[in-house]
Order: sequence, then C-alpha cells, then structure tokens
Amino acid sequence: MPANDLIFQRLKAATDAELAAISTVLEAKLIGEPAADIALLSRALRKTAGHSLRNLWRDEHELAYDQILSDVIAEAAKHAGWPAPNIEGPPTTAWFEDYVLLALTFAAHKMDATPEASATARTEAEAAIRGQYSVEKSWTGGAVTAAVVAGLAVLGGAIALGGYAVNRFLLSGNMSKIVPAVLVLIHVRLRETAEKSLEVANGSR
Repeated sequence: MPANDLIFQRLKAATDAELAAISTVLEAKLIGEPAADIALLSRALRKTAGHSLRNLWRDEHELAYDQILSDVIAEAAKHAGWPAPNIEGPPTTAWFEDYVLLALTFAAHKMDATPEASATARTEAEAAIRGQYSVEKSWTGGAVTAAVVAGLAVLGGAIALGGYAVNRFLLSGNMSKIVPAVLVLIHVRLRETAEKSLEVANGSR
C-alpha cells in the first residue's frame, strides 16, 4: 500500500471538515478512527476514479493521483469551454491542480465574462499547466489576504466545495463524485499554503 503517496498525505493533513466533505461526495461513511478513515477515503476515491474492469487487477490504493487529475483536467476544460490542454513532459501535480482550479473557477463565471476576461483566464490556466503561472505566486509575507481570498474563498471553503462542483455543473457519471473530492484535496494544499503564509507574516512583525 502506498501509504505515503500524495493522496494519503493530503488526507492526513485534512481537517475534520475537509474529510467530512470528501466522505460526503464519495458516499463513504467515516468511523472516527483517523488511520482507517484515511484508508477508506483513499480507497473510495481511487475505486470511483478507476476503470471498473482494471480495478479487478489493481491494488485498492494503486491508482496514482496524477492519473485521476488527468481526467479531472479534461472535465474542467470541457466546462470552461476550452479544448483539453496539451500536457508536455513529466507531470507536475501542482501544475495540474492549478489548471483545474483556474478552469473550474472560470467555468462558474463564464456566462458573465467578457471576451478579454475569457482570453485571460484561458491563458493563465494553460500557463499554469506548463508551470509558468502559479495561483500561489503572491502568497508570501504580507500577501496573506490575497492568499485567503484567492485560495480559500474563491471556491467557498472545504465543505462548500462538494456542492459547488455538483450544483454548478452537470458533471457526468462518476465525475460528480471525483471532481468535488479532488477540489477538496486541492483546498487542503491551498489552506496549508495560506496558513504557512500567515505564520511567516506573523513572524516578521
């Protein structure tokens, strides 16, 4: 069992509210025992995201997070109205996640977006997946407010993420579970970054 891969790391770092949000969208009932609940959510996400036939020969914790993200990227691009981006070179998880975050954030507001705003959003998202743009790039020192607004508030918080994805978009099949779960995992990363920025800012005073 890859007990320390990125999915496990994010789940271990998640708050109770974040774990509850993931369990709700994956329909996986938590028992209140941390190690067991983390294994349960890892198993549920990978089983939901994996091909049912391939799952018969795959370890229950084997499916890699980047493989899951590849499918979420395609879904995010579709809802943004963009072609699926070309992924060149070795995958970098944070780049994948930034693309998903930017594409879905744009998708939620695209009906009101001007052509200029639409072009900017797509340019930023496609730059993100190449590692040339980061949603965290200004999250240092005094930029704590920007971190909280851009990272935490933009999608409404961990508990709201599940409802956000399901209610905003007509997600198909298992994507109605996978996308919200992945958004919460991304939220865990953003929250940790914001908290570290806050610590740095407070330490510099």
